[in-house]
Amino acid sequence: MLIRLLLASGAAAAAATSGSGIALHRPIARREKALELDSDAMLRPSSFVQASARTTDSMGRSCPGAVICGEKADNLEWNQACWDCLPDYQEFYCEKMSLTSPSPTYVDICAKEGQYRGAFCKKFAEIVPPEHHENCFFPGSEYKQVYCERMKLKGEFKSNCAADADVGPNYCEGFAVQMKGYIECHGWPGYMMLYCETKQNATVWDATCANHNEVGANYCEDFALGGDIKADCVKYKSYLTLFCDIKATNNASVETCASSEHSAGMYCQELALKKNGFQACWGVAQFDATYCAEISWANPACESMAPTSSIVAP
Repeated sequence: MLIRLLLASGAAAAAATSGSGIALHRPIARREKALELDSDAMLRPSSFVQASARTTDSMGRSCPGAVICGEKADNLEWNQACWDCLPDYQEFYCEKMSLTSPSPTYVDICAKEGQYRGAFCKKFAEIVPPEHHENCFFPGSEYKQVYCERMKLKGEFKSNCAADADVGPNYCEGFAVQMKGYIECHGWPGYMMLYCETKQNATVWDATCANHNEVGANYCEDFALGGDIKADCVKYKSYLTLFCDIKATNNASVETCASSEHSAGMYCQELALKKNGFQACWGVAQFDATYCAEISWANPACESMAPTSSIVAP
C-alpha cells in the first residue's frame, strides 16, 4: 500500500510538472511543538520522492531510493544510509519514535543530530514523569526549559539544570531560599542574592556571602548588631561604622574600631565621654583632651596636658 501511494504520488507530480513546469510539492512545516499522530501526514510520501542533495551515504555507498526509506521510516526501521541521505527520513523516523504507545521511544541519534531534534526531545519533557536525557540539553532546547521547570516545581535538584546557561539562573533561584545547590548555582548573581538574603534573615553566618562582591556589604550589616567582630566584614565601611557605633554605645573596647580610619574618631570620642581610657584610642584626634576633661581622678597621661587641673583621686 505504501509503495503504491509513493509511486502514485510520484507519477502525479511528474505529470503536473511536465504540463505546467511548476512542482506540486509544498514545503514541510518544521515546528518544535507537540506532534499529533496522523498516519497519512506522518509519512508524507510526496516529500520522500524529492531528490536528495547527497548521492552517497557516510560509507560512500549510493543513496537508497526514497520509496525504500519511506517504508523503513513508516515501519520504525533504523537505516544509516537513509539517515545520511534523506532529511525527511530523519524527521519521520524520529517523529514516529516519539509517538509510540504507551510512551515515546528514546533514540540517541534523534536527540543528537538533525534539524528535528528539538521536537523529538520535547516529548520526553512533557510526559509524566518527565525523562532525563543529557543529549537533549543543547542550546535553545525547549526540552530543558520544560524539564527543568517541572523539576524545580517538584523540588528535585538536577545539576545539569543548575549549570545550564539558558535555564540555570531561573532554575537555581527556586532552591536559593532552601539554601540548597550552592556548588552548582553560586555563579548566578540572582541565586546568590536570594541565598545570602535567606541566610542573613536566619542569622546564619557564611563567609562566602560576606565576601561576595555584590551582596557582601548588605549581608554583613546584620552581623554588626551583635557578637564579636567579623574579620570578613571589616572591609565594608557600612559594617564597621555600625559595629563600632554599637560597641561604643556599650562602652566596649575593640582595637579594630580604634585603629580604623573609618571608625576611630567617632568610636574613641564616645569612649572618652564614657571615661573609658582605652589605650588604643590614645593619639586619636580629640580623644586625649576629651578623656582628660571628663575623668575626676589623676592620670599621669593627663597631667602633662593640664597639670593644674588634675584632681587627686579619692
